[in-house]
Formats: sequence, structure tokens, C-alpha cells
Amino acid sequence: MIVIDKPAGVPVHPAGRYNYNSVVEIMKAERNYTFKPLPCNRLDRLTSGVMFIAKTGREADKLSEELRGRTVRKEYVARVKGRFPDGEGWDGDPMRGGVVKCEESILSISPILGLNRARASGKSAKTLFRRLAYYPHKTEGGTETGNVQSDANVAQPAPAIPGTEEEGYSIVHCLPLTGRTHQIRVHLQFLGHPITNDPIYSNRSVFGPSLARNDSSGDKDEEIIERLKRVGKTEVSDSVSYEQERRLANVVEQTQQMTVSDAARLDASVPSSTASQDDPHFKPLATGTLHAGSLGAPGEDPMYSQEQYGAFVKAHDEMVADYNKRKGEKMTGEKCPVCDTPLYSDPGPHELGIYLHALAYSDVAGTWSYRSPVPQWALPPDGMEGPTDIGSWEYRGDEYLDIGDEREQQKLSNQRGLKKNKE
Repeated sequence: MIVIDKPAGVPVHPAGRYNYNSVVEIMKAERNYTFKPLPCNRLDRLTSGVMFIAKTGREADKLSEELRGRTVRKEYVARVKGRFPDGEGWDGDPMRGGVVKCEESILSISPILGLNRARASGKSAKTLFRRLAYYPHKTEGGTETGNVQSDANVAQPAPAIPGTEEEGYSIVHCLPLTGRTHQIRVHLQFLGHPITNDPIYSNRSVFGPSLARNDSSGDKDEEIIERLKRVGKTEVSDSVSYEQERRLANVVEQTQQMTVSDAARLDASVPSSTASQDDPHFKPLATGTLHAGSLGAPGEDPMYSQEQYGAFVKAHDEMVADYNKRKGEKMTGEKCPVCDTPLYSDPGPHELGIYLHALAYSDVAGTWSYRSPVPQWALPPDGMEGPTDIGSWEYRGDEYLDIGDEREQQKLSNQRGLKKNKE
């Protein structure tokens, strides 16, 4: 068995436009294609963390059987919107919370798009969560903002500006007791605290302002599917570069009533948001748009009044914000000259992963355990105190399932299938 710490952005198997750049193909190439890697646990392309690669079919079957039998404990860490609820057993610690349970069943409503929803008609699922830290948003003046009220039973509603971290963010320890596709991501969305940069479940253009908080109905499924189909084709996810989006929004707001002297001070104090040509992700703006520093003061050109100059600066910042939103991965409308395959733009760095990390896997019996380092995004931000290490989940009796063994469920499903085939 080989245990790896999978980086975010790399799929396990060749899929879509990913072939060589997948875990399986990379490991084959490193061993001169004399080795057939057999993944035992599959992480999403955007998720990082502990992953098992079996060297033989026997070992792969053995671990897969343990996973199906739920004798393997899986621990994840996530970074979510807002202040995660205090939960049961909370001792009043403003940083660390108690246990929050989510037992919403999960249904795949579009396998092609990889979209799953909380739904009573879906497969049973259970996840336990515990807040490890809460970091309020710091304004430019250094003051902290965000909701610090506690509630031991109900998840707090999403703030008025979903998809950003204006309300602060929480680092959450996750213990999935079942292994449904996107289980942690769906349950966090249902609780009203989705992973902040999740391109699907934190996408307000797909799910609307509430981000499907406490929503397990199927009333809007078709509409949600149609919206999601456009992401990655004609538009990009709106879960992008939150700090940059916030900074640009502030700049645009400041320039609404800007004078020449104000613009000069702003130009000197605010770093340019446009990419430089030294940046490997640089993409030039379309011909005719305004670049930072290209606007002269009205005194240098008598054709422009102070109001016109302020309007031009505002237009420039709006176009820069739009550029940064559009520079994500989507179809360009062009095709490969060799194979005629539709071409996509290069993904931005913010699209290569999400704030979800497979932190640890261990055997219930305690015979083996593997743990990954805490990712950088889960560490305390500059100027704030918080945990720099995440210990093992503290078991207190909630970690048991009332929904049966996965193997028994699969056996019953197979029996129903055989009966249906005979009919």
C-alpha cells in the first residue's frame, strides 16, 4: 500500500480534459508504466489530503471492504462561511465549538454535472462537525466584524453577501460517518455554511442568495441544473478570489464621487489588480480597455473635467473587476486545430482547489493511522491567534450510525436488482 498526500487540483483518474495530469497516470509514468496503481479511496479533484494507492488487487479489496464496512475513520478539515454554530456540548469557548450533526440524506440529481442535494429520497448520510476556530473579518482599519452571537442548536443564516468572507470564516473539523459523493460539501451547504470557495455549493448564481440553506425540496432542481450547466461553458463560477473581489468592490464604491485629487491619492495607495506579464497566469486585457496608470489628470488634458476623470477611473476599476471574474476557466469558443476539441481558457489559481482537506484516516481498532499536515489556508491569519495543529477527533459517543452497514445495504440493493431483472 502506498499512502500519498494528494494535492488539490489533480484528479484521481483520467477524466475530461485531464489525462496524464492525474494521480494514476503520474504514478504509472514515474514507474515506467510497469506499475498499475489501484486507488482505494477517491477524493474529488478539488480536494487535497490522505489517499491510499494499493499495489495489488488483494490489498485494494481489503481496504475497500473496510471502507464499506465503516471500520475506517475519516477526518477532514474545511474552511466555511461565517461563524459555524456552537453545537452540542459547547463549553463557551469563543473559538472552539461543540458537535453539530447533519443527517440529511443525499441524492444525485445530475450525475453528469456531479450535482448532489440534500433530499429525503436520497441515500442515508451522517456527518459530524466541530468548529475549531472562528476568524472575524478585519476591515482595513484593523477592526473586527462578523456575527459573534452563539446558538447551540440552529445554524446561523448566511449573511446578505454570500460567496464572500465579509462575515468572517470558520475552520471546521469534519467526521463523515458515511461516504456519499460530495457529502461534506452538501451538508455544509445545507447548514448554511458552505465551503467559501466551493465552485458549486457556494455559487450564488446557481443556488441563489440563500445558497439552499435548509432546503431539501426539489422545486428548483431543473433551474439549478440549467444554471450549473453554464458554469465552465459560457461563464465562470462566482466563487472567486474573495479578498481581491472585496478590494475591487471597495475601490469602485470610492470612485463613485471621486475628484481628481482623490483619484491621485487612490492611485498611489491601492495596488494595481491587473496581472503583470511576469505572472504565469497573465492574460492581456482586450484592446481598447483602460490600464492602471494610463489616465492622466485633467490638468494634463483640458478635454476632461474632474467629474469625467473620476468616471473614467471608476470605469477602469469596474473593468478590472470584470476581467478578474472572467479570467477563470471556461470554453473560449475556439477549437483545437488538430483534433477539433473545444478549447478552454486556463483556470485561475483560485480554481485549482477548495478549502477541504482529507486530514486523517485510521482504523477503528487502532492498528494503523495516517495523518496529513494542516493546510496553509486553515492556519490563523496574520495578526490573529488560533490553532496551528489539529488533533484527532475527540470521540464522545456520537460517532455511531443508526443506518446500518454499507455492505448490508448493498446486498439488499443487489437482491432488488436481481428480482427486477427476473421480472
